[in-house]
Amino acid sequence: MIVKNPFDGFVRGSDTNGERQYYVSRTIIEKVLVSCRDDRERLAVVLARFGGLRVPSELRELRFNDFSETMIKIHDDTKTGFREVPLFREIREIFVRLSGKPDDLIFDREFFNCPCWRRLLNAVNRSGVECW
Repeated sequence: MIVKNPFDGFVRGSDTNGERQYYVSRTIIEKVLVSCRDDRERLAVVLARFGGLRVPSELRELRFNDFSETMIKIHDDTKTGFREVPLFREIREIFVRLSGKPDDLIFDREFFNCPCWRRLLNAVNRSGVECW
């Protein structure tokens, strides 16, 4: 058994600038969801907030058959490879309103024509909440 944490003293990227740390509350997300233009934008928001997906990299290859009754398969070769995320109620409620063939991308190439972060930033701005 290891007695001392070998990573004590190492600074993580999220520790270098405390001003960038911000808790995005459920109340804030609900306001942003109302300001989204469609369910795909809403799904991107809840996947990021409740599923912890990286935007846009983990949204790009997400297909309808990656969703099961309880889990979402995430493919991101640049960071973690394959991983699974629980299909939380907040995600499921929006996902079930979308339709597509099992192999279809959920977020088609058109979704990314405008940079995904810009699309979501616009939703935040329309909501009237302070951007985090």
